[in-house]
Amino acid sequence: MTFEEYFYEVWSEIPFHSIPDDYRRRNSELIESTTYDLYRLHDQDGRLHSDLARVILSNFFSSLTKIGIK
Repeated sequence: MTFEEYFYEVWSEIPFHSIPDDYRRRNSELIESTTYDLYRLHDQDGRLHSDLARVILSNFFSSLTKIGIK
């Protein structure tokens, strides 16, 4: 699986209400970099399936949008 396919599998099913579109646009580099880190883990041993990555990223970015970085 390529990174582009993995990225699509992960982000296509994360609801826009949990991570707003404007947040996704403003933070696209961070989103891509973080997703790539999870993809590399998946690519190395195949155990980080896109479903698990989706939950991790959704929770992480949801918290960031609510709490922010201090």
